[in-house]
Amino acid sequence: TVDILYRGVNEDVGRSFRTFTQELRLQGEAFDGGLDWLVGGFFADEDLTVTDNLRFGGQYGRFAACRIVSGGGLAAFYAATGQGCLSATGRAVVASGAATGGSAVLGGALLGNEHRQGRDDHHADGDRHHPFDQRQTTLAAQ
Repeated sequence: TVDILYRGVNEDVGRSFRTFTQELRLQGEAFDGGLDWLVGGFFADEDLTVTDNLRFGGQYGRFAACRIVSGGGLAAFYAATGQGCLSATGRAVVASGAATGGSAVLGGALLGNEHRQGRDDHHADGDRHHPFDQRQTTLAAQ
């Protein structure tokens, strides 16, 4: 298995979905059957709350570096077993800043991403107890 992303244990994680709908229709006829009529309304109220706790695993840094290299302009320098998934030539090009718009600092950050430890250091935070709330109310008349 690959330790890229995991859910923290014993933490507040859950999903809640509430919905309420109501429809009302009235129909009839008028003018001795010359006019059939129908009026109505519809109301819906939905509330979705998702609380999740995703953390970066110990191999996330290498995974992210390989995705950046293999899917972009550095693909020619891709080496699956190389540091940062780059060949020796690719590492030199990135470290010099030639592949990052002249920024050796940005190149160093890309190369350093592979060494993020995950799990027990500050990079393991991920998305802790972040609730997502969505509410929708619909009203229609006919």
